[in-house]
Amino acid sequence: MTRAWMQTLSGRAIAMAKPEARDIDPLLDLPEALARICRYNGAVPGGVYSVAQHCVIMSDIILEEIGDADIATIALLHDAHEYIWGDITTPQMDGFAEIEAELYGDSRVTSIVAEAKRRADKAIFSACGVPWPPTPQQHRTVKLYDIRMLATERRQLLSPSVKRWAAVVEQAEPLKIRGRLPVWPVPKAADEYRSRLVRLCPAVARKSHAA
Repeated sequence: MTRAWMQTLSGRAIAMAKPEARDIDPLLDLPEALARICRYNGAVPGGVYSVAQHCVIMSDIILEEIGDADIATIALLHDAHEYIWGDITTPQMDGFAEIEAELYGDSRVTSIVAEAKRRADKAIFSACGVPWPPTPQQHRTVKLYDIRMLATERRQLLSPSVKRWAAVVEQAEPLKIRGRLPVWPVPKAADEYRSRLVRLCPAVARKSHAA
């Protein structure tokens, strides 16, 4: 039986259900794809605010504030699975769960999507030479910064909302960012992401030098 697969920018084939590290190209496919994926389903006025830019800024802030290169690396890669699965937003997931509950009386879609992301992350982390999985403390730290980054982006980039967001976002402390968040063009977002990968991930750096 042929597995579902996707073609990447470089022409590689990635098995969706069971991606392998050998099929991940961290120097071309990963940065370029993440630089083209919009945060907030594209609802940012004035440009494409990409997943790549989100991850770069988060990683830089963690490195500056707590000085932990391992956690900064995990932050850089925390949404890397989206280059395979796209940005499945929280409202989308909540909507899927509501529809599933109406049709079938229970919900498994959340666990299926979480497992799909976990498998993709495992392959990507391995391709980048980063230990998998992160420790519980590393995971908690990245999650905290992710929520604070979300709160910052919401305040600086999105239009005012007619409804309140989840309490965890409403109550989150925005990150300390100098000035306002810009919106990078695609080439800059890809280049900045790639440069952080080479700097933080030894395996990617070796591939870069070999190239």
